Formats: sequence, structure tokens, C-alpha cells
Amino acid sequence: MLEILPSINRSTWQEVESDIRKIKNHADWVEIDVADGTLSKVKTWNNPEDLKNLKIDEPLRLCIHLMVKNPEKYLKQWIDAKVRRIIVQYEGIPGGFLGLKTKNAVKRISDICKENWVEFGLSISPKTSTKELGPFLDLLDVVHILAVPIGLNSQNIDLGELNRMTELKSLQSGKKFRTEWDGGVNPETIVAIKKSGADMIASTSFVFDASQPDKALEVLKKTAIGIGV
Repeated sequence: MLEILPSINRSTWQEVESDIRKIKNHADWVEIDVADGTLSKVKTWNNPEDLKNLKIDEPLRLCIHLMVKNPEKYLKQWIDAKVRRIIVQYEGIPGGFLGLKTKNAVKRISDICKENWVEFGLSISPKTSTKELGPFLDLLDVVHILAVPIGLNSQNIDLGELNRMTELKSLQSGKKFRTEWDGGVNPETIVAIKKSGADMIASTSFVFDASQPDKALEVLKKTAIGIGV
């Protein structure tokens, strides 16, 4: 079943917390972008200690999209902050493309997540081929296609990029991972993204730039399944 995820990309905790509270009654998961300026010039909120003080009544689950170099050294901090899914930017893992160092790092990250009952995903940016993830697919709960430059939001996308999701779906047979699309999601693009095979679709700007994020999220859900809004 297709899942539409609200995704937060903000520079301060106050903004992140505000967005979480606006959407908490309308989503099972919220995804938060975390960038520290090491993979791009973009910096977002990135302090897991703030999450420990978050008090919400709803059983909302949090996902962190970790867009940093050497992500392994930050895992424990996010796990301790009660994050239930961690998506790591592949380009931040040390060791180059398919070297032994990369393979070992991905395996260690996977093991740490499994030991703590946290879902683990890898994200690839537009410059990375889906084929590079082949050796890791058995370790993943989520494969995340980032359709825009690392750390940025409010970006338009080339729908030709959807071929990458189609390629990924061809690798999914017999595997447990789900696919996620992130970037350029709005009512004009979401049907094409759905048709490409995405299991999950994350929207940032369309949802949280709206005056009523819950209503914007509902528009995306209804558009995706073909219900008039």
C-alpha cells in the first residue's frame, strides 16, 4: 500500500517541533532531514538531544534522513533519541563506491540498527546509480531515491528521473526492502511517481509551506489514489 510521508527540512529545532505538532494527528511517520554541511553547503537542524524532550500524545514514529559524512558515528545518538528509522545518505559512507571499506561500514550500520529494532535505509542522490546498491539490498528495509541535490528542498524535478525508481523496482523481487521517492512531490507529479513503483513518497515543501499542512497532506493522498479534491 502506498504511503505518503510528510518530510521536514528546517534550520532550527523550533521549526521542526512546530511542524511535528502540526502534522502529528495526520500521519503515522514523519521524516526529518538532517544535514550538517559536510555533504553539501546546506545545514539543517541536527541535534538529537532536542528530540528527547519532545512530548506528543500520538504514537508518531520518527525517521531521520541522515545526510552527513561518516554517519556511523552518529547512529547511537539518534537511536537514543527514539528514532525508529534511519536513512543514511550513501555518498556519506567512507570508502568510495564499492570498496571493502564501504561494504563493511554498511554492514555495521545495518547490524546496529537491527540490534536496536530500528529500520535501516540507504539513500542515493541523483549522481549515484541504483546499481551501486546491489550488494546491500539484503541488508535494507528502505531504498530511498533522492531526486534533488543533497540537503535542498523546494526543488523542481525532471520526471525522467523516475527511470531510476523503475530500475530499482526491477531489483526488488525476493527482497524485503521498500522503495521511497523524495523530491519535487506535489499534486502535479505524485501520480507519475506512484506509477513508477514507489512504495513511499515523501513531501516537504508542498506539505509544510502550506497554511494547513494536514490539508495539503490529504490532497496528496487523495490525488495519488485518484479521488477528486
